[in-house]
Amino acid sequence: MTPEPDFLRPTRRPHRLAWLACGTACLVLLVAALDAEQARQALAEAQTPAPLPRRPVAPPPTAADTAAQRAVQQALDRLGRPWPEAFRSIEVIRLPGLAWLAVSIDDAGALQLEGQAPDAATALLAARLLRQQRAWRDVVLGRMEHTVDGPLQFEIRAAAGGMP
Repeated sequence: MTPEPDFLRPTRRPHRLAWLACGTACLVLLVAALDAEQARQALAEAQTPAPLPRRPVAPPPTAADTAAQRAVQQALDRLGRPWPEAFRSIEVIRLPGLAWLAVSIDDAGALQLEGQAPDAATALLAARLLRQQRAWRDVVLGRMEHTVDGPLQFEIRAAAGGMP
């Protein structure tokens, strides 16, 4: 025992349960800090973009690949065509009694347009108006047939023109 002067107030030592509570609180704070650090790392990993896969480097094309390259270039050309202008050039043809029944454009850009008109003059005028549009070339009135009770059915064929 150590001597204590009597002018000092006697101090009480903390209870053993206080030390236990303090140690438990420190342990809980340590576990919470570790958990927060793991959550921060997981969030950082989730927010970083994944590396893009590297594109394989193709060998230089051979003579056999030219047909495939041509097909790819044709597909890209079709995608680059001004399709809204092409369809608008058909829609602007409005004549009395004229009705468009079907529009078909194949991979090569060939147009097949079916319609009905009250007479042959209206069908010929529709073909002439389409011929004047820069989106189409080689416009031909291919088929005209009269139905017994209905209007004249006709077909116009054209090739894509004025497009890349």
